[in-house]
Amino acid sequence: MAHERATAKYEPIDRVRLLKQIEGDVDLLREIVSLFLADYPRRLGELKDAVTRGDSKAVSSAAHSIKGSVASLAARPCYEAAQRLEQMGSSGDLTGVGAACATLEAEVERLKTALRTFAPSMGPSSLRR
Repeated sequence: MAHERATAKYEPIDRVRLLKQIEGDVDLLREIVSLFLADYPRRLGELKDAVTRGDSKAVSSAAHSIKGSVASLAARPCYEAAQRLEQMGSSGDLTGVGAACATLEAEVERLKTALRTFAPSMGPSSLRR
């Protein structure tokens, strides 16, 4: 719960940082967002499957993949939630992993909403997912 409050204090996207990362390239932003929206359901599914199996190595690997993709979106709360899961998996201690996974899922939902708001010029078809 404390971790949920910690990440929720940040906006889902650091817009200034994101624009700086992509050097204002709207086409690149469109591509990154489209790739994320197309890929995140599979990655979250892999993570949830690993959590269900209690497979710490798979939890770490899936969380690491998610962490990398949200880093490209300057999504600090998602990044931190994924990093926490990665660390849990790496340590082999999955105590509280279900709650940590739920936190990540909530942060991904916040991120999706923020992306839709932040990038309206991207067109509705690329942001429907």
